[in-house]
Amino acid sequence: MPRRSTALTTALVLAFAAGIVLRVWSLRSPLGASDSDEAIWALMARHVLDGEFPVYFWGQGYGGTIEVYLGAPLMWAFGGGLGAARALSLLLTAVATWLVWVVGRRALDPRRAAVAAALFWVWPAYAAWKSTRANGFYLSGQILGLLVILLVLRLAERPRRRDAALFGLVLGLAAWQTLQVLPVLVPALAWLAWRRPGAYRLSWLALPGFVLGSLPALVVNVRNHWWFHWLAPGGGSYLSRLHGFFTAALSQQFGLRVPFSLEWLIPAPLGLLVVAIAVAGAGFLLARHGRDAIGFLAAVALGFPFVYALSPYTWYVTEPRYLFLLAPVIALLAAVPLGHPRVAALVLVGAVALSLVGMRAMSRGDSFEGRNGNVTMPAEIRPIVTALDERHITRAVSEYWLTYRVIFATRERIILGNGSDDHYARYRDAIAAAGQSVPHVYVAGSPDERAARAQLERDGYERETFGGFALWTRS
Repeated sequence: MPRRSTALTTALVLAFAAGIVLRVWSLRSPLGASDSDEAIWALMARHVLDGEFPVYFWGQGYGGTIEVYLGAPLMWAFGGGLGAARALSLLLTAVATWLVWVVGRRALDPRRAAVAAALFWVWPAYAAWKSTRANGFYLSGQILGLLVILLVLRLAERPRRRDAALFGLVLGLAAWQTLQVLPVLVPALAWLAWRRPGAYRLSWLALPGFVLGSLPALVVNVRNHWWFHWLAPGGGSYLSRLHGFFTAALSQQFGLRVPFSLEWLIPAPLGLLVVAIAVAGAGFLLARHGRDAIGFLAAVALGFPFVYALSPYTWYVTEPRYLFLLAPVIALLAAVPLGHPRVAALVLVGAVALSLVGMRAMSRGDSFEGRNGNVTMPAEIRPIVTALDERHITRAVSEYWLTYRVIFATRERIILGNGSDDHYARYRDAIAAAGQSVPHVYVAGSPDERAARAQLERDGYERETFGGFALWTRS
């Protein structure tokens, strides 16, 4: 970096170390407990090694499987455990951090690029936690979103055939992997049309790459009568989802509010004021730098929520999962005014402190453990697995949030499921073949158990509990 600053160098090292600490902390605390979503992605990677080639998340018409194929070699090399799947997540986070730096060098300068990458790596605590999860398409979506930003900047500077072709490939991969790239893509394309309309003369070069990148999704959709879900059922109106973005989700993405519990780390009025200032700041940057790279980043940030709120999924703001792809842009914009080394160092130290406080709040109590109808999902499943093994039970009716954790942990020695679970037909068929007297397993007191309890008692089942789980068997 030009004009080296001891204070800034120290702050950058501190941020790098703190990012590692935050991730180790989340993995070793109750935050690190797996859930069935994560278990399914890991199971899919194992099944790739057995010759299966899924295109989407099991049982769903969305959620591409690029990370499944990237994770399969790690599964093979390191024994097929959850650690291998999470190692891929950490590697993808490292790639995304590097891309933030690359974009920052083009849009800002080397010093502020390093600051932006450090901010992205360490802030907020939620992002550090999310980057340790094997959730299938969030991290790869972040990378694809960053590639969209980088290629649009390159095309705006000088339209090149190679960049147009690569842009098409990235769009094709995004169309297969996750439409969460759209809130980044739409304002990016609009800005490019305004800044460099001539770049669109190369659009025809993007088509072959788009077809190549999206080919797996195109094939499976043609064979399954366009199985893909464009806008799946969700909740709320467009305006309510837009309101939730600014009042709940964005404050969590800034690290001012604790996801799931929605507890404020600072007084709520002050937090909302910070959000308002940040939005106004992005508007100022767009007005002042409209035609350069900083203005482009501001345009993406300001356009993001209006495309984001089109999806019914975004009614859910208890965690900022649908802002995850905006995180790189937020980090880059936050670095814009940090040209002075000492100011940048101070902000980095503040970001580290905020993230450490946020991680402590997240790991306090059980608000981040899997919850099921206000019943805490136990982080440790060994008690129920041991009970099933001791009774030689290998098939049982169960509920989604427990089913795939047990299947994955036992390497498919024990298969749980139910007739309404269409994620993987072989598991569902195995439960059906087990007969009418098959045992039932639930998180003790969960809505599924409460709904089934009366019928189980009438059918002569008896209940035992093991470490927060309920096992119903009939003698």
